[in-house]
Order: sequence, then structure tokens, then C-alpha cells
Amino acid sequence: MDIAVKYEKINLGNERYVFKPVCIIKGKYDPMADVFETEYKDLCANIEGDSQYEDNYFGCHITLDDLKMVYRDQGLTEEDMLMQYYDECMTCFYIGQFDYIEDKMQIISIPFEELDTAFEEDEEMYIPTENGVEIKFKLEELKKLREINDIEEIREKLDEVILCAKTIEENNKLFDDSVKTDKEKKLNEVFAVQKAESKLISLKELRKEVKDVIKGQDKAVDAVTRGIIVNQMSNNPKHKSHMLITGPSGTGKTEMVNIISKKLGIPYFKVDSPQYTSEGYVGKSVYSMLSGLLTAANNDLNKAEHGILIIDEIDKKLTEGVNGKEVLNAMLKMMDREVVEVDIGHGYQEKKVMFDTSNLTIIFMGAFADLYASKVKEKKKGIGFSTTTEKDENKEKVSITNDDLIKAGMPAEFLGRIPIVTSTEDLDVEQLVEILYKSKGGTIDEEKEFFRDLGITLKFTAPYMKEIAEKAHKTKTGARNLRKLVRESLSVAYDDILSGKKVKVLKLTKETANDPKKYYAE
Repeated sequence: MDIAVKYEKINLGNERYVFKPVCIIKGKYDPMADVFETEYKDLCANIEGDSQYEDNYFGCHITLDDLKMVYRDQGLTEEDMLMQYYDECMTCFYIGQFDYIEDKMQIISIPFEELDTAFEEDEEMYIPTENGVEIKFKLEELKKLREINDIEEIREKLDEVILCAKTIEENNKLFDDSVKTDKEKKLNEVFAVQKAESKLISLKELRKEVKDVIKGQDKAVDAVTRGIIVNQMSNNPKHKSHMLITGPSGTGKTEMVNIISKKLGIPYFKVDSPQYTSEGYVGKSVYSMLSGLLTAANNDLNKAEHGILIIDEIDKKLTEGVNGKEVLNAMLKMMDREVVEVDIGHGYQEKKVMFDTSNLTIIFMGAFADLYASKVKEKKKGIGFSTTTEKDENKEKVSITNDDLIKAGMPAEFLGRIPIVTSTEDLDVEQLVEILYKSKGGTIDEEKEFFRDLGITLKFTAPYMKEIAEKAHKTKTGARNLRKLVRESLSVAYDDILSGKKVKVLKLTKETANDPKKYYAE
């Protein structure tokens, strides 16, 4: 088996591109054609060579056996070898220009070691985008890539370089109309409308807003915020990405998308996959999901087409046999960004609309509880013994790979259309406490605001919050049960105060968490 680094081609307009390293891919390298065929049968062009394949690129190919020989004395696992090899391949920054005369992509390779020379006269490089705005690459930003070991962080830094474009700073300045083609005009009109109806916010700002509420899930928040903003900024449907978020219930998967959509002014609609079927079965057709998104967009078709569709409990479709697989296959048309027919309305008001999924962001979610449990069991078995106690059992950290998902029953052709796969982690007691007292606009803030309006100061003691967090942790529902437990502990205080009891200060203690009658008031 051969391995290589896959590069994503990002369209900067004017037939110029920047190439971003994405991941290690496995497959077979064909030296005669100078192409790499992945295990999913995708063909990739050599980023250092000449090829007609325009969408997928690879570099730094090597056989897996040779790689093991290189690292044979270091005692690394295969996964660690692949990660280290990926890091060592990060030596060049690639820019491409499509040459219509030669009918091929001309690749410019700039070694990081020579960046000082490349930027001698000016410490910034400008590349014009199809919106007539120059994207600015700073020397110091590019140099930082050499010092990063984490793949996700490398992707994040490159995304930030792209998103730091004056496209954002100058609110999407356009080419002069006299030099625009009809296609460019249409693209820019759509982009301008989209921007006018959305709230402009930087990636850094957005992440802070989400992390103020979602605690302990920084990796997932970074991946999802990046993916959604890139999708909203990009004019190229092929550049947009669908996502899969795995992780336990109550860890913030839906809430982070809810916050992002509100901040960006994007409509979203959430469905539970078990109620949907493929054509010919009893149940809802997968395309009826889009009618709900249209309703969420106040029947504005353009806004709905640029919206977010959340498909939850996707893991349950893997256990439904033939029908489950056919539902996943039925979703491929939406994932492939085609135009689909959607029924809206009811009875005599029912009608059909043609829904263009080119700009749609689909986010799949699922707990994958059985898969996580088997991975934890496998990890413990590999160690040979375990000192893990029942109390910290949920803190076992395991990674779910694409191979794991395929073994669990997810079709490779389905997963191959989801380039962004991330996960949320189970929350321990300390993280639940942090959610209680640090989450902006969370349960504690809501209760304080309610009592403040009544002229009452509400105080939560540290022992109270730890006790509530421990109760929530025992239910194994993550942060989902916190609001219910807090409200239950306040039930007697609510009754007393709303019945006319005069209180200036209300304090909740550990005893209050276990018995609502035991609150302190003055």
C-alpha cells in the first residue's frame, strides 16, 4: 500500500489557487500516469507534476513498508508514523495558476526556507480574488506553519490566512462591471445578497462567542466554526464541505451549530434521521428535510439554499439494515450538490419547488455509543490491565477514524463526501461545573437575571454547583440535565417568593441541591 499527503485546492479567482495540506491518504501510486488512486477510488494529481485532473492533488508519496523502515527504530505506532511523516512533508507552500494554452495547472512551489528571499522586497504577497480583492499573505503567518505539529492547527492557520482577506475587511468589493463576465456578475450578485443578509463576523470572534457557552469542546468548535465560515465565504460549491460530528449526548453538538447560525444570520433546521426513509418505504422522504429548512428561512428559497441542515442520530441508520443503507444512499444527491424537487405546503396549497443544494451545509450528528464503547474496550484490552475506576470511566479518550465508521456500517461512498469529521468529548464533573458558572447566558445567568428582576440577589455556592454537576454526571446525559436539576433545586424558593415571601438575598448551598426546602434567605 502507498501513502501520500492530500492537498485541497482553494479557488482564489482569476484561475489562481492556493493548496492546503489536508490529511494522509492511502491507496496506490501509478508511476506511469503519475497519479494516486485512493482507497475510495478517487484520482489525485501530483502537485509537483503535470496532470489534467483538476480537483484532487497529492504529494510526498511513499510506500507504507518504506515508511516503517524509516521509523523502525523509534518505537512508533503506525498512526504516529503517519502523523510524523505528514509533519515532515510540510516543507513547501504551493500556489497554482491554470494555463489555458498548455491546458494544465502550473504549480509554483515556495520552500518555507526560502520565504525570506521570496518576500525580500515586501513582507506581504497579494493575490487577486474573483471578487477583485487582494488576499494578503504575511511572511510571519506562513513561517508559523513550519513550527506547528498538529494537523488541525495547520489547517486552521491556512484557513485564517484565506479568511483574513480584504474580502471580509472591505465588505466584498467587486470588479468594475465593465470587465465582469456574465458568470462573474451572477456569482457576485449572489455573494453580495448573501453577505447583505448575514452578519459579518471574524472567525476569531465567532469562536469566542461559541466557546463562551460550549465548554470542553474546543477542538470540535474550531473545526465546525471553520467549516461553516468557509462554506459561507466560498463561491465555489466544490470547495464547500459537509461535516460529521460524533460524540456523547449532551456535549454541545447541536448547541454550537445553533449559536453559529444565529451569529451569522443563517437559517438552520434539525431532523432526526430515524423518521426518514428512501423512496418506496413507509415514512418521510429524505428530500422533505429541505421543506423544513425552507420554513426556517421564512420561505426565502435563496436563504434556505445557503442554510444548514442538521441530520441527527445518523448512527442509527447504520443498524437498520437495507432500509438504513438506502436512506444514506438517497442522501447522496443532496450531498453531491444537485437540484432536487421538494414538496411544500399541504392539501390544495401543496406545491413543488426546485431546491439547489449547491450552497447547502449538511451536518450529520450521532452519539455512536456502541462504537465508542468498543473502542474504549479495545484500548483497555491493548493495555493489558486498567486502573480506570468507574468514576472516571467516561474520561477514556479514544479517536474514531474513518475506518472505524466504515466497519460500523457507514458506506465508504457516503463517508467520502464528508471531508470534515470531528467529535465532542464526554464531560467530567469539573467541566460540568465550568459550564454552570462560566457559560455565557447559561442556566446560572438565566436564573440570576430572573431573580434580579424581582429585586433579589441570587447566590450560588461552589459546593452547590459541584453537587449539581455530580448529579448530572451520574445521569450520563452531559450538560443536558443541568437546567432541570437547577430548576428543581429552586422549586420551593420559586413557590415561596411567588406567593409573596419577602426576600432580598437567596443563597443556594450543597444542601439545597439535595433538598429544595433548604435554601438560605434574608
